[in-house]
Amino acid sequence: MATYEHASVPRIVAGAGALDRLPGLLAGRTAGAVVLVSDRGLEQAGVVDRVVSLLGDAAEVHTYLASSGEPEAAGVEEAAALVRERPGATVIGLGGGTAMDIAKLAAATATASEPVDHYFLRPDAFTGKAPSVLIPTTAGTGSEVTRTAICNDADGHKLWCWGERLLPELVVLDPTLTKSLPATLTVTTGADALAHAIEAVTGRRRNAFAAAHGLHAVRLIAGHLRMAVAAPGHVETRQRMQEAACLAGLARENGGTGIAHTLGHALGAAYGVPHGVAVAVALGAVLPWNIIGDQDLFHPVAEAFSPSARAAHLPALYEKLLTDSGFPAALEPYRQTRVEAGALAEACSLPENAPTLRNNARVANDVDVMSLCITLESAWNAAV
Repeated sequence: MATYEHASVPRIVAGAGALDRLPGLLAGRTAGAVVLVSDRGLEQAGVVDRVVSLLGDAAEVHTYLASSGEPEAAGVEEAAALVRERPGATVIGLGGGTAMDIAKLAAATATASEPVDHYFLRPDAFTGKAPSVLIPTTAGTGSEVTRTAICNDADGHKLWCWGERLLPELVVLDPTLTKSLPATLTVTTGADALAHAIEAVTGRRRNAFAAAHGLHAVRLIAGHLRMAVAAPGHVETRQRMQEAACLAGLARENGGTGIAHTLGHALGAAYGVPHGVAVAVALGAVLPWNIIGDQDLFHPVAEAFSPSARAAHLPALYEKLLTDSGFPAALEPYRQTRVEAGALAEACSLPENAPTLRNNARVANDVDVMSLCITLESAWNAAV
């Protein structure tokens, strides 16, 4: 059996009202200045002002609001500049994956002499960091507990950074921050977390720790995603989903992801489809093919969905969960988007997609990738 590593886990404070503990949690951690990285949606919702008010006289808060869409290198540089201007400042990432990835990268590059694009696709190249705290307001990416971050370069290519210094010192999970999340974002972020969990548990880097986190994440999502969409104000359900996303992030950190993410990244790169939507459709397209490769590998995942289920039931269980949770509504903005297998296959071959392809449960050659792209083309065009 190959050796494997279990990554460091930041301190995690979780539960309704956890955000109110922020001033005490920051005591002694900051030199009097905070750079708060968030987005305009949370500003309009009053969440940014709430955090600023909470910090009160404890810190001078400087806010950077990210643009919508994927993290951009220019945005990381702007946020990092705010940190550099305030030596000793703590970086707080408040929001979804975009705000958290910008915060992680800004904290890691603020002490560096090179811009963020110097670190693309260069594992563990960061040499220092500013202290950081991550506060997710969605339940999907699990970025708060991973050593990875995504960022678009100047040409719009979605690239990866890795390194221990991307981990925060503190994570705050407050489910009340997710209550206003729209139904479509609830289901797509939940599907993203589910993909992380399934691929980490079954991928070639799978191990006991990834399985412990990932299989429980599957149980939580299978048991609570429908309710999270149907009753968005149900705090206990929201907490279970936030815990699931964090657990799935820990699973992904230790087990990696697979070909559903390869195809999902391709769909995003070639057609601008948001990550959660793209990966959700891609996972449905690749699950039957992956299961054929090793049904025993997927039995525990099926049982996490339903104790009596077997691997062969998993694709149907997955599709039913998405349908019951209103996923078709998330496709409405893309009704005019038609995808083509050749463009998907070309995007799959980009260097940044090699790690997920290599880690997939079933080995995929070029013919397999093209076949799965044809399957995805058919599934996408039929769904929209």
